Amino acid sequence: MHRFVTAATFTLTIMLATLYGVSQELSLLPTETEWDENGTPDESYGGDQGYFSLGLWTDWEYLMAWRSQSNTPPLVTTSPNNGVLPQAQVLFGNEPLGGEARPGGRLTIGGWLDKDLSWAIEGRLLLLGRQTVRFSDDSTNTSVLARPFVNLTPSGGGIVGEDAAVIAAPGFATGSINVTTESDVTVADVTFRRLLVARPGTEVDLTAGYFTSRIDGRLRIDSTSTLLAGTVLDVLDEFDSVNEYHAGHFGFHVDSFREHWSLRLKGQVAFGNMRQVMQIRGSQSVTVPPGIAVVTAGGLYAQPTNIGTYEQNRFVISPEFDLNLGYRVNNHIELTVGYMFLSWNRVIQPSNQIDTSVTPPPAVGPPRPGFNFREDNYVVHGLTLGLNTSF
Repeated sequence: MHRFVTAATFTLTIMLATLYGVSQELSLLPTETEWDENGTPDESYGGDQGYFSLGLWTDWEYLMAWRSQSNTPPLVTTSPNNGVLPQAQVLFGNEPLGGEARPGGRLTIGGWLDKDLSWAIEGRLLLLGRQTVRFSDDSTNTSVLARPFVNLTPSGGGIVGEDAAVIAAPGFATGSINVTTESDVTVADVTFRRLLVARPGTEVDLTAGYFTSRIDGRLRIDSTSTLLAGTVLDVLDEFDSVNEYHAGHFGFHVDSFREHWSLRLKGQVAFGNMRQVMQIRGSQSVTVPPGIAVVTAGGLYAQPTNIGTYEQNRFVISPEFDLNLGYRVNNHIELTVGYMFLSWNRVIQPSNQIDTSVTPPPAVGPPRPGFNFREDNYVVHGLTLGLNTSF
């Protein structure tokens, strides 16, 4: 993630420097933000009245955005029935998680490439704050704690079906469990704009360029049980996902002006490759006093049957829509408020990749848990509050 942000920031810096050099060669471009007596932008302003501009602009926007939730199976249960479903009460999971609004930011830097204000270039970087969902519980608060699963080869003549790995229960063990889910979203693009229609109070641009994004996710389940004899069992399951997208995009910008008010509509569609990577890790640590810990591969949902790194490439379509209302304070500053929508039609999330079926040794039938890529549509949408400056 840090390399991605660094590369995007470097790209924006190089683009700004390039734009400054171009504007110097063009002997300082006229600004597009002066208003004539009819209440429309006067693009010719500058040469006749002595006002000049570099022809650059920036948009600084604060976001309050929602992102798609992840479908999470039951991960932590309690009594009755020692945590075995369907009678047990679910403490965590069995519902979509992570849909709360989170803050973020979007920076756009752009500039004109010719004196006629027909060609422009923009670079954009969007960051959403990390979304984290945490759950913690222990036997001092809840006497029975368990992790449900579907047992495909139960021992001792048991019945195949719902089962639970008991973390804590009276007369058996004390213990605790921690579950953490995280997600990060980063978007960057470079766009060329070509003026298509210019009428009093309205401009329409065609747009095309390069679009990249990264959607990361993480799910970690960590439990500790201390048996009455003093043996300590630590179990860890971890699922990490990466969705790295590179695409070309095309679309349009429509800008309407009246007096000091503006209404801007942007729409574009990106087509490209999504590199999906899923990493699954799991381990168990058993400490028998006064000995040292013995660590083996495999937790509960992360077993040798599915532990590893999985990767695939998918063709993905990503539409985007922006609507902004602006009020121009003067020739250099405009305040904006708006709504943004962005989606990808194929994204993997960690909780969607969990297989809750387990074949403990001696295994009978297909080894489980297994792994198959499970994709969903992913949406980011929210409200924007911005400051547009031109110079």
